[in-house]
Amino acid sequence: MNKVANISIDFESLWYYSETLGLNHPDRDRDYDRIVDRFLDLFAETGVRATFFMVGDDIRSRKISPDALNRMVAAGHELANHTMTHPFNLSKLPLAQKEAEIVGTGRLIEAATGQQVVGFRSPCLDIDEETMEILERHGYWYESSVLPFYLKQLQEFVYGLLCHGRFRRTGNWQNSFASGEPYRPARGHMHRRGARTITEVPIATVPILRVPFYSTVHFALGRKSFDASYALLRRGRAQFTYELHSIDLADFEVDGLGDRYPGIDRHPCLKQPASENRQFLVYAIRRFQQDYTLTTMREMVGALRSDAHLLLAG
Repeated sequence: MNKVANISIDFESLWYYSETLGLNHPDRDRDYDRIVDRFLDLFAETGVRATFFMVGDDIRSRKISPDALNRMVAAGHELANHTMTHPFNLSKLPLAQKEAEIVGTGRLIEAATGQQVVGFRSPCLDIDEETMEILERHGYWYESSVLPFYLKQLQEFVYGLLCHGRFRRTGNWQNSFASGEPYRPARGHMHRRGARTITEVPIATVPILRVPFYSTVHFALGRKSFDASYALLRRGRAQFTYELHSIDLADFEVDGLGDRYPGIDRHPCLKQPASENRQFLVYAIRRFQQDYTLTTMREMVGALRSDAHLLLAG
């Protein structure tokens, strides 16, 4: 079986990370094309076409310029949907508001770039059945918010304590038991395989241990944690998505974040300069390329949709 992986980026302005940490600062972001350029340079060097999950308000307010969006698409990257306003606890919103969050962002991306939007990731991974129904109704190919981590609810509680009481839902507790590879969910039980038309692409976890495998963990724990967990992952996963965040290539000093968002340097991705984070990401991507073909999520799911038998894999 061909082993396929992808790099995905939750790409929101830095103010959302300030909010996540409970810092209560006003939104002082005006543009962040410089961070787009850092990712484009990284992916040009490594030969990667990635999937960027975009926030509609960042596009509407021109925090990210139309030129930057089109440069992303021209470089072969996929733009996917990360809601309009990046609401915490999306699953608790009324149905009409959820639909507006999704539909509005899809239309903005398509109008700006001409690229059809077929993928979605919920803020804080807070996916529910109602949102799945909306995505299917609007023809989305895939959803990528399920985190199959046994201690997910404990993680949710600890994050709330660390973020000054900003408790956020991260999806149903049953998602802890979902498959670690892409699958079609069952209606009413998204953690089980079933017959929905949409494909679930889970956030990567290490097989058996089910420890999350994404950039923030590795920036916090170091390269040795990456090496140890990747040794297990590459033996047990035929497909996976490695989740990055826009803050991964932000720089606390160079970008003047101490003036705009005092206290944001508590975030593990800002503990070292962006240049050091970039060096690690080059290392990680090169490791992936030794074992996997890296594609966009659209391409990976498109292949799975046309070869449905692959969805039955482990």
